[in-house]
Amino acid sequence: MVVLDQINEFFRQYFGVGLIGGILFAGRQFWKLYKEIKKRNDQLDELLKGQTELDTRLDALEVQGNLRQEASLASLHDRIYASYEVILKRGAVTMKELNNMSHLWKAYSGLGGNGTGHAMYERICAMPVIEKEEE
Repeated sequence: MVVLDQINEFFRQYFGVGLIGGILFAGRQFWKLYKEIKKRNDQLDELLKGQTELDTRLDALEVQGNLRQEASLASLHDRIYASYEVILKRGAVTMKELNNMSHLWKAYSGLGGNGTGHAMYERICAMPVIEKEEE
């Protein structure tokens, strides 16, 4: 017990507080740090939960965007093919049709359209240009 009293007196002289007081002080400081870290961890958990929800929504939007792109490609391909059939039967193309086909082809190829559309576009561009469509 004498040794404990000496240690306590040493702490009191050099630190201004006894051994038990020092332990209590350190315990309070650790408790404050623990509460602050827990608070920050809870905030991080909330942020991560929000990020997960955003990732899920982003994935859904990406799927929807891909489907819309495929639908646009299909529509553009259909328009190019339908125009190609009409122009091919006539054997000539009007400037209006050529201009329209150019816009369709630019959008179609920009979305990743295939070689079939390119072949039709090239063939139309090589056809003779007439003033206006014969009725």
